[in-house]
Amino acid sequence: MVVQSKIQNGIKQADIPTGLEYESADYRPSTDDYILKFTPEQEEANRITPAQGRAQLDRDGLLSDISNHIEQSSNTELRIFWEYSTYWDRTTPTIQALASGFGIDLSQFWEKAKKIQL
Repeated sequence: MVVQSKIQNGIKQADIPTGLEYESADYRPSTDDYILKFTPEQEEANRITPAQGRAQLDRDGLLSDISNHIEQSSNTELRIFWEYSTYWDRTTPTIQALASGFGIDLSQFWEKAKKIQL
């Protein structure tokens, strides 16, 4: 995952989403960003099934709104993601953009969705 840098208290650091555990963050001066590296366990913790994600969206009252947004989108890759993904990874730009656009706190969402057994 690539995250942008930010300045906090005069110090440059990675702008890492709240609650995201990672092994290391390597700074790339040429692009002024960080590459996050994950252990296999952390990668697994960042993944849910589309069924878990949709079930949690339904519980949060957002499934219909997000489904409609995706169906009406001209972004073919977004529609492919929604229809054919075998897992959702919270570190992907697609998940990050959907969460941001619909005001979803990914830490809370992932915690609840991981517990859903269908």
